[in-house]
Amino acid sequence: QKFEDEKKQLIRDNDQAIKVLQDELENRSNQVRCAEKKLQHKELESQEQMKCRL
Repeated sequence: QKFEDEKKQLIRDNDQAIKVLQDELENRSNQVRCAEKKLQHKELESQEQMKCRL
């Protein structure tokens, strides 16, 4: 019984660690998407400025 309890606790700990990592991954993915959008916006601004100079 003790072995089963320890096994269940390890599984719970593992599940919790996985959830934390998934949340972290989602957060980082959102940060990357945001950075990509900002970069695209800056690139478009640069292109517009170049067109105006010509």
